[in-house]
Amino acid sequence: MLFTATAVLTLTGTLGSFEAAVSDLIDQMITPSMSNAMKIITCAGSFPVLCGLTVLLVLLPQTRKRFGCPVAVTAMISAALNLVLKYCFQRPRPEVMLIAETGYSFPSGHAQSGMAFFLAVALLIFCNIGRLKYSVPLFVFCMLMPLLIGFSRLYFGVHYAGDVLAGWVCGAFLAVSVNCLWKILDGKLKSRQGIHRFFFSRST
Repeated sequence: MLFTATAVLTLTGTLGSFEAAVSDLIDQMITPSMSNAMKIITCAGSFPVLCGLTVLLVLLPQTRKRFGCPVAVTAMISAALNLVLKYCFQRPRPEVMLIAETGYSFPSGHAQSGMAFFLAVALLIFCNIGRLKYSVPLFVFCMLMPLLIGFSRLYFGVHYAGDVLAGWVCGAFLAVSVNCLWKILDGKLKSRQGIHRFFFSRST
C-alpha cells in the first residue's frame, strides 16, 4: 500500500515540488570530495557488488544457512521485481545527471536492491548474533547503508526523490517478507530432514 501510494504521488506529479526541493538542496552540497565519497557509496549498491556479497555469504560455511540462503532469495526477487516495475512505469531519468546512467528511473534499482540486501542482513544479524559488541555495530551499518546508497543516487541526479523512496519501500517490504517466510519454512520443513538440513541447519 505504501509503495502504491508513493507510485501514485510520484507519477501524477504530486511530489513534483518536493522532488525539486530535494534536488535544489542536494545541488548545494556538491563538492569534489563529496562526489568521490558518493561514488564509493553508490558502487556499494550496484548489482555486481551486491551479487558478489551475496555469493560470498552463500559460499562461506559460517554464513551459508543463517544468512546466505535467505539473503540470496531476497536479492534475486528484488532484482527481478525491479526490472518488472521499471518496465511497467517507464519513468524517464532526470535530464541533468553527474554520471551516465541508462534505463528507466522508477523505482531506483540501487535504492531497492540496497535496502533489500542490507535490511535482510540486518534482520538476520538481529536474530542470529547474540554478542552485542558485534551485532550492534553490524546492525547499525546495515541500516545506514541503504539510506546512504539512496542518497548517493539523488546526489548524482540519476533519480528523483520519489524513485528512491519507492525503492526503499519495495526493498524493505521484500526483506521483511522473505525473513518472515524463511522462519515459517524453517518450522514447516523440519519433518523433511534432507531439505531442512540443506537450507536451515546451522551445522557446517
